Amino acid sequence: MKNEKELKKQAEKIYETGLEYFDGRKGKPQDFQKAEEYFIEAANAGNTDAQESLAYMYYCGYGLETNYEKAIFWAEKAANYGCISAQYNLGSMYYDGKGIEQDFQKAFYWYEKAAQAGAPEAQSRVAYLYHKGIGVEADQDKSLYWNNKAMRNAPNLLKRIWRIIKSNK
Repeated sequence: MKNEKELKKQAEKIYETGLEYFDGRKGKPQDFQKAEEYFIEAANAGNTDAQESLAYMYYCGYGLETNYEKAIFWAEKAANYGCISAQYNLGSMYYDGKGIEQDFQKAFYWYEKAAQAGAPEAQSRVAYLYHKGIGVEADQDKSLYWNNKAMRNAPNLLKRIWRIIKSNK
């Protein structure tokens, strides 16, 4: 019987093979259906990158038919395993309400998880939600706290956001 480390390594190899088909590299033709098969195998073995890739493919219809139900299934699985990008993306799914019932409280929950893990985009989004009181009670001190964290982690991101805010006045 394989130990956990070997299974993780095997799932990573399966995921890498899926990426080769997804990108059409290392002598493999670009084949999204084959990529999907490999991603599903790796995802079922607990590979969060594969889970996140499946969520992306299904949500955006990238190489596959759009399937929001499958996208949300895989995004939730990856997010619950601690995949920061899946947490952020799941927050965006709930915020936008595309393919899922719009729920600002759930959006805030997932954005905050990603923000706490250090994702600057999520920190900026949490700051905005606190500022506007969307999905959470408005709190300017917390908004400032998260804006400062985002600025320290990605100063260019905040500059870009500031330019957008100024242009919308």
